[in-house]
Amino acid sequence: MTVSTSGTTHAWSTTVPPFVSRTMAARAAAEQQLQQLQMQQLQQSAASQNSSKTSGKRFVRRAKRWAELQQRRAASVSDGSPDPQPTSMMMGDCSPPPPLTVDPTAYHHAATAAEYSSSTAGHLPLTASRSLPYSLASPSSCSGKTTTYDLGKTKQLRVTEGINEYGYRTLISVYRTPPQLTVYPRVIPQSLRRSEEEIEMIRRDLHGSSLGSTASSPVSSTTNSLNSSIDNDEYKEFFPRIRNRAPEPTPVFRAQGNHISLNTVPPPDRTWMMIRHADPERPIATFTVLCYNVLCDKYATQNLYSYCPSWALNWEYRKQSIIKEIRNYEADIITLQEVETEQYKMLFKPEMAALGYSSIFQAKSRAKTMNEEDRKYVDGCAIFWKNDKFELSKEQLIEFSRVVINKCNANENMLNRVMPRDNIGLCAVLKIKDAVYNNRTVMRTPMPPQDNVVGSPLIVCTAHIHWDPEFCDVKLVQSMMLAHELWRLVEEVSESHRIQPHQCPVLVCGDLNSLPDSGVFEFLSKSGISRSHPDLKGFKEDAVLERFSHTHDGSNYTHALRLDSAVEGSVVPFTNFTLDFKGMIDYIFSTPQSLARLGVLGPFDMEWVRNHKIIGFPHPHVPSDHIPIMAQYAMIPTNHQRQQPQIQHFGNQHSGSFGAVGR
Repeated sequence: MTVSTSGTTHAWSTTVPPFVSRTMAARAAAEQQLQQLQMQQLQQSAASQNSSKTSGKRFVRRAKRWAELQQRRAASVSDGSPDPQPTSMMMGDCSPPPPLTVDPTAYHHAATAAEYSSSTAGHLPLTASRSLPYSLASPSSCSGKTTTYDLGKTKQLRVTEGINEYGYRTLISVYRTPPQLTVYPRVIPQSLRRSEEEIEMIRRDLHGSSLGSTASSPVSSTTNSLNSSIDNDEYKEFFPRIRNRAPEPTPVFRAQGNHISLNTVPPPDRTWMMIRHADPERPIATFTVLCYNVLCDKYATQNLYSYCPSWALNWEYRKQSIIKEIRNYEADIITLQEVETEQYKMLFKPEMAALGYSSIFQAKSRAKTMNEEDRKYVDGCAIFWKNDKFELSKEQLIEFSRVVINKCNANENMLNRVMPRDNIGLCAVLKIKDAVYNNRTVMRTPMPPQDNVVGSPLIVCTAHIHWDPEFCDVKLVQSMMLAHELWRLVEEVSESHRIQPHQCPVLVCGDLNSLPDSGVFEFLSKSGISRSHPDLKGFKEDAVLERFSHTHDGSNYTHALRLDSAVEGSVVPFTNFTLDFKGMIDYIFSTPQSLARLGVLGPFDMEWVRNHKIIGFPHPHVPSDHIPIMAQYAMIPTNHQRQQPQIQHFGNQHSGSFGAVGR
């Protein structure tokens, strides 16, 4: 199409090039023409629906208000005042975006709302391209590279007659341009910033440890790995759960809206308490033993431990802390309870093997009645020992239910109360190696051959006694069975090594679920218990228990082992700390004639517990409801052993508590 103006010929294409300059006056004229067109269309629409009962006068009033609004906008543009500022949707602390400014070179053809709704062709003006009527942030308040998104595609609606920027009528193409969205990457919601701060706090604080330091640990041949940190992948799984977690109803985890303020200060190191010092210039065979209930995954439920956040109860989180705690103590012998069968195979065994440990494991008796898949989740007991110090000679499983079947299958109390409990004991007969002499390279005094304990046996037994406080009689009977079966093993081992049974060193470690004033502790530590002890309940004066008694004096049930507890309740007030129960229920017993106790791991810091209002374990810094106990011993050669006096007095008072709530 060719248009002649003042002797000048202009060639116009069906579309206006984007580089043609546009003036505010042309825009005002175009806007005015648009208002007239819209007014006509609205009046026609109102007139056509005037007779409708559903529209009526209300539609006409709306049409008039719309026309008046458009006229005011046109007048505002003619006066040169800026367009109304678009609505802003602000995030964080960013300031509102600046007003939309008109760039004369940024115009192109776009359809209007009136054109979309009209069924007839109209004359359309040239209008400015706009983004959405809101913005996420202002460019002045944000930094970084911005990203602009077209929310749709440009669509050609029709070719019609219109007015160009000079006021001449021409054919133009009408396009529908999509809105745009501009995103400024610096803007971060406050809740997410707080979560990132929480993540960093946890990452930094958990780099430390709630365990004993190198200076406070006993001598060991393995390099201490206290500075090892948890893998970063461990945190990634829990970060979304931290952000979305509801507030915890405890003083430790204080809720602030959607933000959780965590008490991430780790507890102080537990001190090492020396009882006696060995002469460093004389050859002495020493070793350490650790006992720890790791809290089986299936028992770590929110119902039992509601005060602990769910992410800290999750096994994927706890297992790394448990392995780290075990690794940091570097005990020569480690006994664990509540170890799942699958976790032993996939976690504990390979992890400890990489640190130079060998091990044995047995699940509770119920595993024998289950299929292969269900058997994976049955917990049991495990024993680990360092390969350079010990060698396995024999292992033996003690199943209390099997003992009942073999020896007491006609007793009603045994069948109804003891046999259904599938608790076990596990024994390992270890052969001592030369590496137990840690000071061999620095000692000055030569070692006589008769003082050398290399090749001697060491019997390690771990057990997990029934948990229910109402079954204190079952706990006591299981302890009697454990001592009886263990003594049979001692006699067998001592015979093979041509020593007396009392000369054979024995360790008994485990979660006995019994307090120091219980019948279980009295029986093990005093080598016997009164037949009328209240904890026996229905087993008082029951002749069936005679089968597990070493002597038959008519007043007491006894065992042949002479055992001393390594950790006194006055030193370590608790090994299990929960909301409902706090007390000492984990023990390490040893035969004092063949093993000399050198030191023990001190108590958990109660000041930290009180200051941070800790009401129970587990905790983000304490992965189990139990804390480990640890002791160091020196092997006494047989030619230096002294016969220990037998304890003749057995109490008959009922224990102050029937026991702990455990498993």
